[in-house]
Amino acid sequence: MALQYLLVSGNFRNAPIVDEMASLLDGTSRNGTVRYADADGNGWLDDGDWIDLRPSDPGTPTAYDTYMVQVGEAGGQMVAYAYGGAYALNGRGGPRDLPADSFVTSGLVHLRHVGDQIAAKVASTLEVTRVRWGVPQPLSELTFRLSVNQTFPEATGNLVDLPITLPSGVSLSFADSGAAGLFDAGDRFLVANLDNRTPVVLTVSGAQATLGEARWFAGYGHIIGRLPQLTLAATGSGPYLIDTGVPFWHPELEMNRTPRAALRENGITVLRDRPLVNGTIGTFANGSVTFVDADGDGLLSQGDAFVVQGAPAARYELEVSVVFGTVSQRVTFGA
Repeated sequence: MALQYLLVSGNFRNAPIVDEMASLLDGTSRNGTVRYADADGNGWLDDGDWIDLRPSDPGTPTAYDTYMVQVGEAGGQMVAYAYGGAYALNGRGGPRDLPADSFVTSGLVHLRHVGDQIAAKVASTLEVTRVRWGVPQPLSELTFRLSVNQTFPEATGNLVDLPITLPSGVSLSFADSGAAGLFDAGDRFLVANLDNRTPVVLTVSGAQATLGEARWFAGYGHIIGRLPQLTLAATGSGPYLIDTGVPFWHPELEMNRTPRAALRENGITVLRDRPLVNGTIGTFANGSVTFVDADGDGLLSQGDAFVVQGAPAARYELEVSVVFGTVSQRVTFGA
């Protein structure tokens, strides 16, 4: 693995462990430089799971550090039954050469959301990136299931009968890139005429099992795995302190992604859909809302807090949401 890095950096078996996680269930390592997300929430370390590496800045634009990331064993002996490892070259621009193609879901086939065309409506493209197990299956033996905006029952049918257009106007088409009549790498789906930010699920199945499934938000992309359920707890009598509880890390909790806050005063919305920043996220006639990134990690995480300044006689409700309201929590406080 990455022999050129070994030549530069020496023998990793004798190198010190700079951070560690006693169990992947912890989610975050002891020093916070490694984070893990169980992408499909199945309790297994498998395809599509996410490891986030955040090593320290090496100091100068031309300086680089080399790391070995190990899962399943520490110390570099590589004798454990279940073991995986990778090398990362870290510079001023961040770590390099970690796999970026993590936006896939479990199954016999990797079916990946690869992009959107966004206009008045959205057209999403899905691609078969790899056949993980067995051989490519004949298209004539496969079925599809499409769910748009969590509507049930979903549109279902045979793959060979595509394209179709649903009563809602959403269309689904399929392109056999190899023209071989097989469900293989390079084949593509196009789901068109979608409303922006609409949740979509596309599943392809054979006679005995699901081959592949892709979940995404039109105009935004794939959201890995399950999202943590947030908790909010308010204390104080003005200013009000609202502590945030986050049971595990998820990349979608970064402040520059989809976390949003809204505030209601006496039942009337005074702040709506405010992105999180470390500081004041919004002001209104009677006060303001501030977000405190307590650990400075740029994420909505355990120990962070909101501070609400408001009118003494008013009743407030703070709502914090992630991924367009997929996960949200509210807390009421005040008079």
